[in-house]
Amino acid sequence: MWRTRTGNRTLHGPEAELLAAAIRTVLVDLGRQLSPPGGRDGQPDPRSPDALGGPDAWDGPDAWDGPDAGGETGGVDETGGRCGPFGISVFDDLQVHQRIALLHRVARYLLTETAETLPLNAVHEATIGVLFAEIRVQVLRELGADLDARDVAAGPVRAGWSWSPEKKCFWRQLALQSFRQSQRRTDATEEIAAGIVPGHVDDPEVDRWENLVEWLADNILWDRDYEIADCFLDADPGQAQQRKAMLGIDEDYFTAIAPDPLPEQWPGLISETQRLVRRYPR
Repeated sequence: MWRTRTGNRTLHGPEAELLAAAIRTVLVDLGRQLSPPGGRDGQPDPRSPDALGGPDAWDGPDAWDGPDAGGETGGVDETGGRCGPFGISVFDDLQVHQRIALLHRVARYLLTETAETLPLNAVHEATIGVLFAEIRVQVLRELGADLDARDVAAGPVRAGWSWSPEKKCFWRQLALQSFRQSQRRTDATEEIAAGIVPGHVDDPEVDRWENLVEWLADNILWDRDYEIADCFLDADPGQAQQRKAMLGIDEDYFTAIAPDPLPEQWPGLISETQRLVRRYPR
């Protein structure tokens, strides 16, 4: 259960499917990064794919659209997984196993009925931001839009794709369904009619799709104060406290500590996160 501007809620339907798909793709990429060489006493390193259950433990290429999802350049490897940071420093600056733990935590609170909501702080909301950055990138990749290198803060640079009717529309379809689900029918009709958001999956306008993803993010995120974390962490403590009070930011919003699981806990976190998202198959 997640605390949003419209109340506490657990995601269901297309909205849950969309976020589960984003969690799956981010998890696959983070799992790939847990592969340092060597272990102890001839055993696989506890962070290696073999120790995490081997290839069969992962959802496989279908988790991120198969071989055609890749590009020649632009931060993507040949299978379509992300190479490099996610464009949100609060998340990117953490160790990989901390990011996996955060992904598991956020997945549990978004997709299941919990007794209470997760505290809203920089590391938790930044993780949500990463998921919507991934959704945005996947939607634009489907659309065939080239991303300018200066746009890396909103998502990784992905170039080299061109649109064709044969391209899949999985992400656009789910994003549009999520919008229609979470908007009142009359409001959705008005925004589509006004040209603010796309009305169908074949809409070619990048701006309308970006508006749609932003609206979906705002429907879950309470705020995006994590985007200005650097302004507070490097500031004089007295000034930082005054700024937070002026902006209505909780005292410990930026100083909340991310989970730091032990190596032997990593496989369980990955398996449990996979279990949560498998309820929403691709």
